[in-house]
Amino acid sequence: MNLATGRSNNKPNPDVGDAYAGAMLFASRDPLMRLGLDPKKTSFSYGMYTTGGLFDPRTGNNWSSVYEPEDKGRPVSSFAHEAMHSGFAKAIWPQKENAEELMVRHTMDTIGQGFEFGKGSLGDRQINRARALFSDPTIGPQLTERLNRYRAMAENELDARRKEDWSYRGVMPGNIGKN
Repeated sequence: MNLATGRSNNKPNPDVGDAYAGAMLFASRDPLMRLGLDPKKTSFSYGMYTTGGLFDPRTGNNWSSVYEPEDKGRPVSSFAHEAMHSGFAKAIWPQKENAEELMVRHTMDTIGQGFEFGKGSLGDRQINRARALFSDPTIGPQLTERLNRYRAMAENELDARRKEDWSYRGVMPGNIGKN
């Protein structure tokens, strides 16, 4: 199923719209997520998987599992999580941030108020590591400063896109109605 079309077996699926609308609202809280959220590059599926999503930096495509097995019927944050990885790729390319996953986990944990915690042992280890590092008085401020720098880079890229393409203004909830 493709997120841009919202169709499965050539039939509209209303859950797609709900999941994408939720991801847009979630992503509106962070410029890296806003920059990376692209329905044309996102596909998803239903079902039980060992991972909630994947991002391929070579193609810019991402995949998300719309519903976690234990939360069947409830849209999850995997769209926004993978969008943030995509946002990193767009904002800092060709550089690579070694602490990217920890920064994504920290952002998802703070904005999502712990929503991703308890979904699997690998994710929980990454979240616990991010919590420990970002709260460490010696390392935390440096990580926060780097993350904020990347957010500023993403915001600059979003501003540039808004200026060059008037139709882009209506894509994200924070831009609706702005001239």
